[in-house]
This record gives sequence, C-alpha cells and structure tokens, in this order.
Amino acid sequence: MKENTSQAYIEAVQFYIQTKIKEGKEDYYLSPSPKRIKELSKRVYKGSNVRLDQKIISTFFGLEESRSIDRQFDSFDLSKLKPVQNFILGKTKRPGIVIVDLVAVLYEFPIRPLQQFLNQEREGIESFVLCIQERDMEVLKNLESMSQLQKLRDNREGNDQANVSTYIKLHWLVVCSLVIIFFY
Repeated sequence: MKENTSQAYIEAVQFYIQTKIKEGKEDYYLSPSPKRIKELSKRVYKGSNVRLDQKIISTFFGLEESRSIDRQFDSFDLSKLKPVQNFILGKTKRPGIVIVDLVAVLYEFPIRPLQQFLNQEREGIESFVLCIQERDMEVLKNLESMSQLQKLRDNREGNDQANVSTYIKLHWLVVCSLVIIFFY
C-alpha cells in the first residue's frame, strides 16, 4: 500500500476545488479574486466552530487574538492572496502547504488539513476520488455544460428550477454520504 504524500494532498485538493468550480454555486468559486478570498476567509473564520479551521486561517493571515479580527482582515494586503488565487485556478504547480490548507478550509475539502490526509488509509482516499469522479461523470452525462444548466434555469419556470436544484443537491448529498461512509 502506498503512503499518502503532501503531493497527493495537493492534487486531491486541486481536483476537489475544480469540482466545486464546475458546480459554480458561488461567485468565489467561479472567479476567486483576492478580495473574494479575503472576504470568504473572514466569513469562515468568524462563522466556524472548528478550531482547527480557524487556526489555519489565523496562521495564513497572521491574526492576533489581542487585536480586532475585523481590522486585521480589512488591513490585510490583497497581493498576499495572489498565490492562493493562482492555486485555485490551477496556475501554480508547487504551492505551499499553508496555501493548500487554507484552500481546503475555504472549499470545505473533507480530509483536511495535510496531517489528517496523511493519516488516512490510502484506500479511503482513492475511494473518495473515485466517488467525486463518478459524480462528475453523472453530472456531465445529464448536462453537457454549465451553460446548458444556466439555460435550464433561465428558460424554465420555478418548478423546473427547483428540480435542477434538487437534482444537484441530491448528488452532493450522495457524495457526502459516501465520503462519510468511507472515512468513518
């Protein structure tokens, strides 16, 4: 059995975020600008009950508990988020693990951070990737492109929109259920 590596983690996170981008539910998935990444990081940091996720965000942004969190986020230099944006868009081949962990938190990658990924059994990781790939194939069979989905949303009435939305939600629920089964 092969061991999990940091490179495998990077590839798994990259693959996972590409599926999120394909789903296109949120603007920060479709066009992750540094400003949107900062806003999402702030929202996740303030809204998360997961201490490890908060620690990952805090480490990247250099947050100090003794200072106002809002002010620290607001004054953060957006140019420092360019490598994060490049990783999300697939423009970088060797991102730092801090960047990958941040993206894993923001995109809700289920096997985060790196240390947890490294401790997972290899079969579980491979099953997770296969599950995501199968879900992608199923979506691609039913929808030739995201523009076709947009046409469905634009051209049909409320019931059809609810059906497409329910269809996508059900697929995501199945994927999440399978992930939970594989890893627990």
